Amino acid sequence: AIEQPESSQESSGSAVLRDAVTVIVLDTDVTPELHREGVARHVVRIVQQGRRNSGLDVSDRIRLFLELDSETEEAVREHEAFVAEQVLAVEICYSTEGCARVEKSEDGSVSYCIERV
Repeated sequence: AIEQPESSQESSGSAVLRDAVTVIVLDTDVTPELHREGVARHVVRIVQQGRRNSGLDVSDRIRLFLELDSETEEAVREHEAFVAEQVLAVEICYSTEGCARVEKSEDGSVSYCIERV
């Protein structure tokens, strides 16, 4: 018979899952590096939605213009190669000045402009 594993919070920063023969301890602390990666992935999600809303083909290359708060910009710069690869950007510019149409994320954290190249 399969027993339901027992789950508990041992302390802040870890979670434990145990059954009769196995104990798994997970580190649940979010490091600054992991947080910045999550922020960069959030920007990717926003831009991908913008690509879909703009009617771009899945293979279209873009030039991406971003207007971000300093924390978000730091995260995107740290993970710029990943962001560019995910959204097919040949260039990422950190200003939306001069863009004809600037979009804003629902949460207001990211302003962006996508230009097909």
